[in-house]
Parts: sequence; C-alpha cells; structure tokens
Amino acid sequence: MLLQTASAKWCLLAVEEAEKRKLKNMDQIKKSMRKYKSNESESTTKIKIIEDRLDEMHKDKSNESESTTKIKIIEDMLDKMHKYKEKARQGTTDYYEAFKLQDKYVDFKANVRRLEQAKIWDVIVEIVVRKDLPDEFEVWDELVVLATEFRRLYEPLDIANYYRHSKGDDNKGLSYMEVRPKRYKFTQRWYEHANVMGFELLSESNFVAEVEELMKPEKKTVEEARKDFENIKDKVRMWKSDEKIAYKDVFWGGSILSKLQEKLAEA
Repeated sequence: MLLQTASAKWCLLAVEEAEKRKLKNMDQIKKSMRKYKSNESESTTKIKIIEDRLDEMHKDKSNESESTTKIKIIEDMLDKMHKYKEKARQGTTDYYEAFKLQDKYVDFKANVRRLEQAKIWDVIVEIVVRKDLPDEFEVWDELVVLATEFRRLYEPLDIANYYRHSKGDDNKGLSYMEVRPKRYKFTQRWYEHANVMGFELLSESNFVAEVEELMKPEKKTVEEARKDFENIKDKVRMWKSDEKIAYKDVFWGGSILSKLQEKLAEA
C-alpha cells in the first residue's frame, strides 16, 4: 500500500483538517445537485444520501487503525475514479464528456468525489506550503506519486466543470489556466522537481483547458487555432511516449480533441 508509518500520520493530519470543513463542502455538494431537483422530496432524499456518504466515508472501521482508514479514503476515491473513467471509456464517450454532460447519477457521484478530493488536497498543499509537517516526515517521494495520480485523474474533471458552467464568463472571461487551483499548480511542481524538469505551463493533466479555449471562435483566428492545435497534438504524442507518465492515469483528450478537429475542418 502507498504511504506507510510516517506518511500515515501525515495524511491523517491532512484528512482530519479537511473534515473540519465538511459543512462548507456540503454547501458545494448541494449546489451541484440543482439539476436533479425535480421536486422538494426528491431533492431532500438525494441530499440525505450524500450526507450519509460523507458520514460513512469519515467513519473509522473497527478492524482497522485510524491512520490506515484515513489513508484509504484517498486511495479509495482514486480507485473509484479509475473505475468511473474506465466505465465511461467502454460506453459511447469518455469520462471527460460524460462528466461534463452530467446525465447520469454516476456522474453526479463522480462530482461528489471531486469535491471531497479537492478539499483534502487543498489542505495537504497548505500544510506543505506552511512546512507544518510532522517531525518524522520522510516520505516525500511517495507523496509526489500519490499527488501526481490525483492531479492526472481529477484535474480534467475540474476543467470539465469549469467550462460546463461557463465560469469563464463569470470570471471576466478568464480561462481555466488563469484561475487554476493551487492543488494542481503545486502538485505539478512537486512532480517536475522530483524528476528534475523545468516548469511547463501546459501539462498532461491540463492541456484540455487550452483545447476548450481554442473552441471559442472569438479567442483566436482559425489559422492561429490550427497552429496551436497541432502544437497540442505534438505535446500529447510526447507525453504518451514518456515512460514516467502512467498511461492509465491521464485523459488524452479524446472527445474534446475530436470536436476541435471537426470544428477546424469546417472553418
């Protein structure tokens, strides 16, 4: 299992602090349920389901140590997201498009997990930035591995959520990259530092945000969009050939790249 002993205590600290933010988390979850509000009774039932889910997630199991249970919260959500991604791939679209459409209850549950993981990793990043680490903390490499898997699996969903709600319109037309959460900026830098790499604005976990921007006709001319599209495809090919990048963790752009290609072909 990833992370043991010292890392267990460290993750325990992060998750426990995240638990204190449960009420704020619930507010966000309830907002995400608005499209499911066909009537007050149904809405109340769904909210109760999510409240029970959060309570169950944070409840210690009698046959496990507290720290092991807390670590499994993170690992369990990563595993469930892998399964969500794979299930979508076996259907008619990929998990990016499925999440963006939010047509099924399984997509809603994926959004709940996204919110849960966001709060946990926001706390982890804060702790690292404050250097408020336990004295026995000596598992940086393992943390980078866990953070990288999280970033590659979850950032595409944050991007899908951003453009699904047209949040750029609410943020004075800002692109996702201009408001990118620290939990992804910092975890990307940890990975680059660990692998002795220079900082790259565009990465294997966020390039779909640039594709979303190229879908907007008012942003660039057709020729500029075509040139940037080719550059993105070159980068994707490079990332796919990088042995350090776990292929199964990354969303390679499937649906959104196809849409942009069709759009440019018709222009």
